[in-house]
Amino acid sequence: MVRDWTLELCTLILPAVRDLIKSHYYLYNLTGCQTLERILSHFGKLIYDNVGAKSIGVDLSQQARRDKCQTCHHVLHEIRCLLEDRLKNISDLSLRQLFDDNLRLLNACERS
Repeated sequence: MVRDWTLELCTLILPAVRDLIKSHYYLYNLTGCQTLERILSHFGKLIYDNVGAKSIGVDLSQQARRDKCQTCHHVLHEIRCLLEDRLKNISDLSLRQLFDDNLRLLNACERS
């Protein structure tokens, strides 16, 4: 399923993932976090590696990839802030664990 996804699809899905995580419904949160986990496991390294990449000369496909990565990175930053905020105000232990796991995964992708 995820293997058929593209970076462009990620740019379209990540805002919906953010909205699912923002929701007050557990199943929406679960779906958003599971989707985020899949995106990060397949595209996380690509996104973070290409955000700061410099190109030599004119490479249109590389520029397009970098633009998509920057779009994804921007939404991932919003999701990170949202997860950090939600963790401060949540009492449900299973949801807290879910958010914490996703935050750790985001941190791991950023560091790699």
